[in-house]
Amino acid sequence: MIYRKLPILIEAYQVNADNYGTLLMISETETGVELWDDSETSDHDYKMQIPTQNGLVIAHMGDYVCRDIQGKFYPCNQAVFEATHEQVKENL
Repeated sequence: MIYRKLPILIEAYQVNADNYGTLLMISETETGVELWDDSETSDHDYKMQIPTQNGLVIAHMGDYVCRDIQGKFYPCNQAVFEATHEQVKENL
């Protein structure tokens, strides 16, 4: 049998300085999610640690942090995200 995945809307934020406030809010409200600046220079290199059912996963600068339909967060590589998603509106 062949199946097509149903289109669903997800909330996603790219890990970068532009989304720092939103990412910080997520890290302050979600258990186990941590945001940190891993740079030693003036250029920020943000990373997020996200607990998933497969253990702790790191979202690196440029990756996307997504919220699924069950409200759980997960990281997605930038290239994969941009190849499989399109923006439909600014916010849900």
